Amino acid sequence: MNARRLLAGSLLVLASTLAFGQGPDSLIAAVSERLVIGEGLQGSFQQNKYLSFLQEPFSSSGDFSIDRRTGLRWQVRQPLDSLMQVQGATVLLDGQPVDDKGVGQLMALIMFGLMEGQLDTLGKYFEISGQVTAGDWRLELLPRSARLQQVLTHIELRGEEHLGEIEIFEQGDNRTHIQLSEVQSYGESAPER
Repeated sequence: MNARRLLAGSLLVLASTLAFGQGPDSLIAAVSERLVIGEGLQGSFQQNKYLSFLQEPFSSSGDFSIDRRTGLRWQVRQPLDSLMQVQGATVLLDGQPVDDKGVGQLMALIMFGLMEGQLDTLGKYFEISGQVTAGDWRLELLPRSARLQQVLTHIELRGEEHLGEIEIFEQGDNRTHIQLSEVQSYGESAPER
């Protein structure tokens, strides 16, 4: 009896993994079906920056919003108040233009793609792999261009109906872990299930 339960449990786990090992197009389609699509997205974040030369991570927290009219607003509240705004190629930090090196634009690209269910845009810049299970999804993004490869080794994304975690692995053993919470869409259309 225990062997049957173990076999049934194993089959259930295998069946719940919907897109593991499938091509990027079916993986993207499976994740897109899970997402709640909306005109905008807002929530809170906790960000930990791990630097190879520091024993403890640099932590910050705040809130964010993203939509087509205003772009990405990344408002750090702790430890110091600071606002990053990204709209198109323009990146402002506390109202001043900055040479962003693409980090803010990359965040906006990822978040717009997941907000709108347009993950195929990410495929232009990254090789995409991952899995979709009954409860959540996970994507791994490997940079395609030599320019991105000079900065990043890979990016991991995790979520359910919305993006929930971003982990950016950089060259030189540095990484950034971002946990999103209280994420809400506005002007949303629920996924068909």
